[in-house]
Amino acid sequence: MQRIITLPILVFAGMLSGHAQSYDASLHAYMGIPFPCAGEVTPVVRIKNTGTVTMTGCVVDTWKNGVLVNSFDWQLSVPAVQNAIRMPALPTIEVEEGDVLEFRIISVNGMPDEGPIGNSIQAIMDGPPLMVPSPTVRVEVLTDANPGETTWAFHDADHQVVVGGGPYSEAHTVYETWVTLDPATCYLFMMHDSGGDGFYGSGYVRFFSLGEELFDVGTAVPFEVANAGLLTGTSVAVPEQRAGIGAVVFPSPGAGLVTIRLEGAQGMVHMDVFDVSGRVVLAGKRLPADAPSSVDLSSLENGRYHVRFRDDKGRIAVQHVVIAH
Repeated sequence: MQRIITLPILVFAGMLSGHAQSYDASLHAYMGIPFPCAGEVTPVVRIKNTGTVTMTGCVVDTWKNGVLVNSFDWQLSVPAVQNAIRMPALPTIEVEEGDVLEFRIISVNGMPDEGPIGNSIQAIMDGPPLMVPSPTVRVEVLTDANPGETTWAFHDADHQVVVGGGPYSEAHTVYETWVTLDPATCYLFMMHDSGGDGFYGSGYVRFFSLGEELFDVGTAVPFEVANAGLLTGTSVAVPEQRAGIGAVVFPSPGAGLVTIRLEGAQGMVHMDVFDVSGRVVLAGKRLPADAPSSVDLSSLENGRYHVRFRDDKGRIAVQHVVIAH
């Protein structure tokens, strides 16, 4: 499991001094995918209208490694009143790992930006992304005492929400959501805590792929935004057997009552069953390594399943079973 916690990305903090300006905007954060996706990225920035005039347009320049790439005349579909925040997607540009992007506000409503505070931020294209082996993932949320503060979403390369969850209604409750994303596609997984204190005392957001925990935001660090850039794989099944232990599952096909024999395993063995899309349909069953075991899978629907075994040393075996009632 790879643990990734990112607080608000490159947030510019600054207090405006003196009286408010009429035509003024500030860049607060880079919110796009933070790594090259097929050699390019669509930058997304968080802009706040800090002027007194309602913002209908804003020109933002994009620089890469000190060179001007483009100047984007962003016309807002919904005008932003004073202190309103918007997140425009800027023109897609070619990038490589390690490139430094800089974004500069030039004008508001056709007038030169009047406030010098917050007119520029930078973002470094990191890599590699979190590799998610299957496009099918499971998101698990344990709410804290303030469930209405927690939301999460998968964003595509244009920062459009593909699927999300929350806010939640029940405190100290586990919520589970299965999500099917596109294979071989870049995404940004983001979770928000509107209270800005994260999971105070208890709670977490995690997501899993093929039974493996890949992302975990828990109680260790207060946060407002936590995220992970990820690239989905194409696998629709668990990985094939890794060296170390062996397993036999029979009969197959069968009505569901199967016998399992393990070879070379040590301690108690954890058994998980996946359907062909990679969803876990039976999790966490424990079997002894030194004797055959009978397991009842008759509650599963007819079809082909992948059965994964993991012993105390982390060694894995995978077998297939066909259920035919």
